[in-house]
Amino acid sequence: MKKAVILIIHTEINYCNMFIQQLIKDGTTDVFVHVNANVNELKEKIIKSDCVHIVKNNVIIDWGSPGLMQAIIESWKEVMNYGAFDYIITCSGQDILLREGLDDFLLNHPREIFIDAYEDDKNRRVLLLNNWPKFYFRRIDCKFNPVRIMRRLRIEILKAGFSFGKRKISYDVNKIVFYKNYFWSVIPAEVIQWILDYLKEYPEYWDVFNGAVPEEGFIATTIMLSPYKEWIKYDNGISHSLTFIKPFYNNHPQLLLAEDIKAAETSGLFFGRKIDPVKSFQFINYFYDKQADK
Repeated sequence: MKKAVILIIHTEINYCNMFIQQLIKDGTTDVFVHVNANVNELKEKIIKSDCVHIVKNNVIIDWGSPGLMQAIIESWKEVMNYGAFDYIITCSGQDILLREGLDDFLLNHPREIFIDAYEDDKNRRVLLLNNWPKFYFRRIDCKFNPVRIMRRLRIEILKAGFSFGKRKISYDVNKIVFYKNYFWSVIPAEVIQWILDYLKEYPEYWDVFNGAVPEEGFIATTIMLSPYKEWIKYDNGISHSLTFIKPFYNNHPQLLLAEDIKAAETSGLFFGRKIDPVKSFQFINYFYDKQADK
């Protein structure tokens, strides 16, 4: 079993190095670190190891823009060009490894794709197929922020069927059913290779996702066009990743804290999200120390 973990980071390099140490401990994992091009200086602070690689073609990542999906695709390319892997795992610098034994789990679950996804055709069409002014591409946590209110109003108007600002796309979007997914995932490498080959054969397909928050639609939507669609196992219309997450609040996963240790430990999942190095320090120390003692 050979795994590649893509780690998308933009800050908190000291904690990221702890996470990297967790990941490479099993001896079957290479880590490919994509550093947001806005903070290239972080590259020099990443721990040095033969199995830790810095993604060379890194890009700027801004919330809501195609940047995150472009970062993932560029990272996929570098992983596939580097060598042969069985699985490609995508995480962020705010994740943590909860337990060992991932290799055995994956060997016992062949031909499966682990991603949090569900059909979301109407919403994705609104976000992806219409022009969006750049000032909407901002992470805004305040529910009463005028830009956030305007963005939500624009979405509801478009969903109601009032068409304006439609993008011209040469790819036939009528043959697509759009899904929503979160980017953290564990995917067989042959599936990733199929996606990259599809993008090469149909370059106009990427333009479909040159809209708002494309990383929340690209992966699952594309796999559902592929011969591997049955590898995503849906349970009542929802598929699941191997990442433990508390219920979302204000469209973001809540931080994992000391009181979440038991739930995370008994979940049977392998990764945890979302970590803050200060607020989550007890959670981090519990799982880091537990694995370091073995």
